[in-house]
Amino acid sequence: MEKLCKYLVLSLDSESPIFSYIGVALIRDNYILWIYQLKSILRYCLLELEDLHPEQPTDNKSILLRLHTLVSFTSTQTWSLMRLSEMQKLKVGMNQLCANIMRYLMKNDFYKIMKNLLIKGLCRQIITLQPTALAAITTLTLRPLLFSKISDKLFSVFIINIISVPALVCHLNDMDRSPSISLFKQNNLFVKSIKFLNNELNAKTIFSILKRNYTLYLLANLIELANIEYDRISNDIYYPDFTFVITSLLEFCQQSVIKKKCNTTYWHPIIGWLEQPEEFSFHEVMPKVKKQLSYLWTGKIITHLICEPLEEFVGRDSWLQLNSESTSATNFVYKVFSEVKMKKKKQYYKLDSQNAIKISLIYLVIVSDDPTRFTKV
Repeated sequence: MEKLCKYLVLSLDSESPIFSYIGVALIRDNYILWIYQLKSILRYCLLELEDLHPEQPTDNKSILLRLHTLVSFTSTQTWSLMRLSEMQKLKVGMNQLCANIMRYLMKNDFYKIMKNLLIKGLCRQIITLQPTALAAITTLTLRPLLFSKISDKLFSVFIINIISVPALVCHLNDMDRSPSISLFKQNNLFVKSIKFLNNELNAKTIFSILKRNYTLYLLANLIELANIEYDRISNDIYYPDFTFVITSLLEFCQQSVIKKKCNTTYWHPIIGWLEQPEEFSFHEVMPKVKKQLSYLWTGKIITHLICEPLEEFVGRDSWLQLNSESTSATNFVYKVFSEVKMKKKKQYYKLDSQNAIKISLIYLVIVSDDPTRFTKV
């Protein structure tokens, strides 16, 4: 079967319908059988990924071949035959065929298999997934979303299975894997994820399926995406959408934390004692997860969440005076509060005013000054 996959992929480089595998579909009598055969081959490539281990060199080559086959036959962009002028009239139909093939793969645990492959290759001390394989997985997992124009149903599956993979964004953002993270940027996944999770019904759907520890990894990936997309995201996204989503995820993580060790609890290196067991392999990736969580308290994000709202609240004059003394985001917060406290004339706000709501959220962020402490005192 591997030799067959190699031959079929190579045939796509030909512009001749005689040598290209796509040319078989141009014969009316063969069209139905061709679709059935193609789906069977791609299903085989997908299901075989479950039994392959990227840490083994022979399996690694097999993984690359199967991913290459899946990528090649789920988009017409790699079909040289479709570049001919006389084939342009068939392009819409062939694109629809690719969408149908992706729906067929979705019925065969596509996202679950991709998730398990990512975990096997990334959640370990030595990364075994090659950048090429990681880029292929990123491309494949985004295709169902793009074909469906990012429907809520598919986007929830994508969040549960892909964005919740421990330290995924950290790996995608590595220098040698930059093409993968660029796909997230091009499709504006951070903003779409935040807006999706800001919907109460969508959030309940995610929380009802996702385990508490995976919620932590979803939180960490979103925080790093916010750090990466800092220059491209408007303040309106950071507040209120991002603030509410992050707060909800933190509260959901806290619900499973147990104060003391008992027979039914399991130790998590970040959260503490949990009711749900943690996969042992995840412990090797915890330093990266901790680093992701720390971005919530760095200068970039804290500027959007705290400094800029306080600047508007206190006033421009106070901001200029304090900023000249120190450029530290942390010092800025404490000095602004000191400046407010020193004012003789007190200002009062209605509880339902926008300023009162904003100050309450700022206070909530400040008192949660340890990103790894969720246990109630």
